[in-house]
Amino acid sequence: MYSHSMHSGSYLRSHGMSDDTLTVIYKAVVLLAKILHAISACWGFTTASDRQRIEAVVRRGVRLGFYRRDDPSIGQLVDVMDETLFATVLRHCQHVLRYILPENALTHAVLA
Repeated sequence: MYSHSMHSGSYLRSHGMSDDTLTVIYKAVVLLAKILHAISACWGFTTASDRQRIEAVVRRGVRLGFYRRDDPSIGQLVDVMDETLFATVLRHCQHVLRYILPENALTHAVLA
């Protein structure tokens, strides 16, 4: 599935491309373009097996030196993306997804 991208990275490394540049390319091409662009829409429907296969792509990137071990996992990246989207929907009352949220409920607390 992603072997072509991994092979391309190895090829670029063999021709002198720096590890920092390869990391940027891996994150842009493999993680963003191929995995993260639509994953938040279906992440909740994935099985443990599906998630292991997706994380295997990241582990292979770590093994090849394209992704650092201390970089976020796919699960962490999805969580950040979801939180960012939710915050954006809350901030912008004209957001296309705003209609999905319930109206703000005003609550009055009685302090004794």
